[in-house]
Amino acid sequence: TGPNLLAIANHWNAGAPSDADDDQLVLLPAQVHRAVLGLIEGVEAGFLSGDRWVIDLEDSTGHVQDLLGPYLSLMAAVDELWGRSAVTPDTVVFRQGARIVTYVREGLDFRLNEGGGAETDMELLLQSGLAPTAPLQSGNGKVPRIVIRSAFLPSEIFDTRSEGTQRINPENLGASSEEALRSILQAIFAKDDFREGQLAAVREILSGRDCTVLLPTGAGKSLIYQLAGLCLPGRTIVIDPLVALIEDQVLGMAVHGIDRVTSITSETIQQGRGSDAHEEIARGDALFILIAPERLQRPNFRQALTELAASSPINLAVVDEAHCVSDWGHDFRPSYLLLGDVLREHCGHTPANPLPFLALTGTASRSVLKDVLVQLQMSQRTENSIVKPNTFDRSELNFDLVRTNPSGSFASLNGVLNGLPSQFNESTATFYEPRGRQTRSDIIFCPTVGGSRGTTKVAEEVTRSIGHQPVTYSGTPPKGLDKATWVSRKRLNADQFKKNQASVLVATNAFGMGIDKSNIRWVIHFGIPGSIEAYYQEAGRAGRDRRKATCMLVLTEFDYQRDLKMLGDDAPLEEARQRHSETSWSDGDDIT
Repeated sequence: TGPNLLAIANHWNAGAPSDADDDQLVLLPAQVHRAVLGLIEGVEAGFLSGDRWVIDLEDSTGHVQDLLGPYLSLMAAVDELWGRSAVTPDTVVFRQGARIVTYVREGLDFRLNEGGGAETDMELLLQSGLAPTAPLQSGNGKVPRIVIRSAFLPSEIFDTRSEGTQRINPENLGASSEEALRSILQAIFAKDDFREGQLAAVREILSGRDCTVLLPTGAGKSLIYQLAGLCLPGRTIVIDPLVALIEDQVLGMAVHGIDRVTSITSETIQQGRGSDAHEEIARGDALFILIAPERLQRPNFRQALTELAASSPINLAVVDEAHCVSDWGHDFRPSYLLLGDVLREHCGHTPANPLPFLALTGTASRSVLKDVLVQLQMSQRTENSIVKPNTFDRSELNFDLVRTNPSGSFASLNGVLNGLPSQFNESTATFYEPRGRQTRSDIIFCPTVGGSRGTTKVAEEVTRSIGHQPVTYSGTPPKGLDKATWVSRKRLNADQFKKNQASVLVATNAFGMGIDKSNIRWVIHFGIPGSIEAYYQEAGRAGRDRRKATCMLVLTEFDYQRDLKMLGDDAPLEEARQRHSETSWSDGDDIT
């Protein structure tokens, strides 16, 4: 919808009547989409066929027919992808009264042209002002008619079309499919072209094969499953590790007009919406279903999946941030190790009709990647079974390190925050103020929620440096707040940060993974993360718009030689433990 709404805005800016009714301006986008639904109904009913369609249109705005070209092009791209190009005609004529608008197909594009005439194939009446119960107008009885009206009531989508349960895949995935997929990408996601690795991964999925995508943070991995899921009949299951990531994915799809999405989290259950979500999944109303791995251990969710698989194909199982299968599955989230078996058992998997898996990650060592493939039982059948970039280097990121002793850690952090404005010849008072899309957003990662270096304490120190209080985010609530209150507050905090209403976020790693915010200019780690993969993942939140950004690590180091002795390969384990136990709390640093 994005490009088409832009086209609508340009249309009105360029030449809309000066006396255009404001109500009609508001109605126009909805009318365009209703017209598209009417065209699809006409094709399915057999009213529209052949090389030329002629449609008599009734539209109160008078401008719908001028804006249907991109949608016709999208229909042509889908037809081309599935090798059914005969469905889309060469010419489409819309007539409203004496006015005729003609589209002629050039490749996959439909462009305005001259012409008209011929007998009417279908009447399409967009009667937004009439209730469903209002009498129908009488016609001549010879021309089929589709009437679309407003329900005037809150209603949820109920999809009555039966797709069967067999997973099917396009057969035409040769060179012509690339142009078709690019057209679909432009129409739905408003992207000019695919980034590195995206097209190869999408084509692998559309072929019905397993695929592992190992691309840097910010490379657009989520778009891969969203585009592929929309191109395939059926429903897509997405496994995400964090509530913040699930919410971010849902919001990201909504921006592109993809709203048939259901997510189930602990918050969903606490709010009493669990049964409705399970029913929505079982009916097949949601095209995308986002959950945490633990949800698959719940009998009621498994039952909903089984019911769904009995009526609709489950086209793809996506494991987002797939390195968590190995990093966390063997530790504190064993549900990750059961993913492969549970999804195959409840999603209509058979040897003749296998459930394809897509694993997405930006940080996986060779050993972790191998473990992920084993745990998920993913096959490697082609050269694109594992999609990797030419390099993981992100040249837009500048990495810097500040070494300090434990007692001087806050002074070093404040020094970093106070020094940033001077790089831009600005004062601290104005530098950290929200400025809409021009906001210089900053995430400060802390190792814990409480304690001397937790989010609460760090937020207090940051307030002194930037002149106003930053927002905070963590998985568990800070001391003094109950869980329900914190869930509501942290969601509000995250929303303010994403919408550039707050420029600085102090968070634990519960926020970082997979969050899509383009204008993060700095990521500051107040303490070293647990692994180099974790650091790369969290630091990678910066510079997603491919503009220069800085990743700063404030490292506390009491005694460099002491740390080397504890970490050295030649130090016996018991000796290292002894040295660690002899370290007093006041002498502790990031390593200890």
